[in-house]
Amino acid sequence: HVTGCWIMFGIELVLPFVILWGRWGRRLAATGFAVLMLLVMATGNYTFFNLLTLVLTVTLVDDRAWHLRKWGRAES
Repeated sequence: HVTGCWIMFGIELVLPFVILWGRWGRRLAATGFAVLMLLVMATGNYTFFNLLTLVLTVTLVDDRAWHLRKWGRAES
C-alpha cells in the first residue's frame, strides 16, 4: 500500500507540471493519468469521475499521435 500511495502522489503532484514540457511531456502525463484512473476504476466506485478524467486526458494527446486520416479532404 505504501508503494501504491507514493506512485499515486507522484502521478497527481508531479505529472501536472510535466504537461508543460512539450509533446512528450503531455503524452507521459496522459499515460500516467489514464493508468491511474483505470486502476481507480478497477478498485473503487466513483461513478463518472473516472470517465470524465479520462475524457480530459484525451485532450492532452497530440492529434498526430492518433494516426487518423484528415477529415474533410477530398480523396484523389
